[in-house]
Amino acid sequence: MVSEVLRRADVTPILHELIAKAALPLASIEDTFAVDSSGFRTTSFGDYCREKYGAPTHNVWLKASIIVGTRSHIIPRVVVTDGHSADSPQLPELVNGVVDAGFILGEVYADKGYLSAENFTAVGKRAGRPTFCSKRTVEADRSTADTTLPGGSRCWHRFQSDPADFHAHYSKRENVEATFAAIKKKLGETLKSRNPRAQINELLCKILAYDISVLIHESFERGIQLPGADLVGSQPKIKTSTEAESDERGFRQDMANRLWQGGDN
Repeated sequence: MVSEVLRRADVTPILHELIAKAALPLASIEDTFAVDSSGFRTTSFGDYCREKYGAPTHNVWLKASIIVGTRSHIIPRVVVTDGHSADSPQLPELVNGVVDAGFILGEVYADKGYLSAENFTAVGKRAGRPTFCSKRTVEADRSTADTTLPGGSRCWHRFQSDPADFHAHYSKRENVEATFAAIKKKLGETLKSRNPRAQINELLCKILAYDISVLIHESFERGIQLPGADLVGSQPKIKTSTEAESDERGFRQDMANRLWQGGDN
């Protein structure tokens, strides 16, 4: 039954909408975002295992391009493409998706693979501030810097005027790599579905499940009120470390008393 649902093309936009809605409660704490992509392995092989084992076989991969809030690691938008697609063209859709989901776009961090006029323009149109790693930033070579890009020269001059401040901001890009590591450790990097549409939907389900786990964590960590919490009771009280230690000592003492009495009653 689940596999039949995942094969449906009309499920894909529903999953995208659910991902955006799951991330929305954290819009109040997120205004800086990091962009990157990573591959997820399928169990499919191409061209009938290269005409039945005539050549080395390789798994077919899907690529997930995500935009991540740097404070909570929530994912408001994801773009799924084939494993050989370029990263840079996906950024405008990610940026537009974040704003359309209800977030305010502040600063956007990305590596030099996203350097393009279209990407600088896409961030600027949404009132964001692009902080991309310039090739000159990495290589210190004027011939490789694209300072003619809209916003590209500003990135370079920010780095030139205060390298420490620039790197303090740009280092937040590492949050997107930590997010991919968390997804793959929690939910695995392999997609079990064999149908191409089902593979896309399965990957979106992984992102949705991850977002829900982040949302639950942030509700306890920051005391964020979740939609519908009033329907199932009051929000859980966040315990201090002293209260937690006291509860643990009480539990251990209770268990010791029961064992001393020689029974469970």
